[in-house]
Amino acid sequence: MLPGFKSQVCHIDEITGETLAIDFTVAAPTEVTLLNVEPEKRVGEVVVDLIGRVGDYTLAIYFTHPGRTSPLSNQITLGDRCGLIKLSLDNFYAHIAGAKKQEESYSAALRRFLEKDVLSKMWLHHPRYLRKKQQAEMELGKRVSAVRSERLAETSFSCGECGHTWVGPASKSKCSRCNSHLYSFRNEKT
Repeated sequence: MLPGFKSQVCHIDEITGETLAIDFTVAAPTEVTLLNVEPEKRVGEVVVDLIGRVGDYTLAIYFTHPGRTSPLSNQITLGDRCGLIKLSLDNFYAHIAGAKKQEESYSAALRRFLEKDVLSKMWLHHPRYLRKKQQAEMELGKRVSAVRSERLAETSFSCGECGHTWVGPASKSKCSRCNSHLYSFRNEKT
């Protein structure tokens, strides 16, 4: 079972400091069968622990544990048809201990861990990531433009405290007469 992969793109407005963000899904959790599995194969500057095929894609798996961290992304050369999963062995001992109690073989415990434990797996590289990120960035750009247009649009305001009326951008809703924004109301866009 492969984990899902979600990410986010953000824009921080230089004037207001407001953050606009778009969450996007690269992949949903999915069950796959890894074929043509080879152990200890060099990919770029790194030797991955397992590599195999899932359909037309290559999937590499790199085991981590205390003392062995994930490789840096610039150390691995992956194309748009290859994914890389980090598989943390930190919780593997619990699976082995559970196997002892249930009188399960260690190979069966290892198989169960590899097949079912999603929490120990994390995408380091997904072949669809760049495409999905670019789509989210385009959507974010449209939202940023819409917010800027709305902020610059002329709006008619009236102050409920002193009765003063004025026209200005939506971001200027503070009454210039009584210096209050608490009782200012938008009348209509012009």
